[in-house]
Amino acid sequence: MKKIRILVVVFFGVLLATPALAQVGGYVGAGFLSANTDNANDFAKVFVVNGKGDKSATGLKVYGGYMFSRNIGVEAGYYDLGTYDVKSGSVKTDEFKTSAFAVSAVGSWPFATAFNVHGKLGLAFTSADYTCKVGCGGAIFVNTSKSDVAPLIGIGVGWKATRNISVVADFEVFSNVKHAAGIASNDTDYQVLSVSGQYNF
Repeated sequence: MKKIRILVVVFFGVLLATPALAQVGGYVGAGFLSANTDNANDFAKVFVVNGKGDKSATGLKVYGGYMFSRNIGVEAGYYDLGTYDVKSGSVKTDEFKTSAFAVSAVGSWPFATAFNVHGKLGLAFTSADYTCKVGCGGAIFVNTSKSDVAPLIGIGVGWKATRNISVVADFEVFSNVKHAAGIASNDTDYQVLSVSGQYNF
C-alpha cells in the first residue's frame, strides 16, 4: 500500500510540471517484463513440506493506446505475468501462471525534446491458473483457474528515438490479484518492471 501511495504522489506531481512537446495520436508496443510476487512462496510455506516458491518470473507485454492530447490518453494491454514454480527440495510440486488484460487512463508530461514521464490508473482483468504436479488429490490440491478484477497503477518514462519509434520503461503494480488452489485462496500484489519498443502512428 505504501508503494501505491508513493506512485500516486509522483503521478500527480508529474502532471503539475511544466509541459513540453508531445505526440498526439495512436501507438502500439511490445516488450519484456519482470514480475515479482509472494503468492507462490506463501503457498509453499503452508502446503508444501520444505517448500519454496518462485518470487519472480519473466513475461511479455503487448499494448496499444491513443493520446487525445499531449497529456491525456487511454491504453489497453495484455500482460503475461509469468510462471511461478513451487518446489519441495528439488522436486516441482505445484505451478502458478498469471496473466492480465488491462485498460487504463494515461497521463503524460514531456520534458527536454525527446523524453516523457507518464502515469496510468486502470483496471486489470486477471487470470491466475494453478496446477498441481506432485501429491495431487483430495479437496485441496486440484487444478483451478481464478479470474477477477484488480486495480492497476503505473509510472514510466519514454524516449522518442525517431519520429515513429520510442523506447519505454514502466513500473506497474497490480494490487490484490486473487488466486485459488482448491479451498486455499490468497490475494497478492504483482510489481512489474518492463522495457518495450513502441511504434507511434
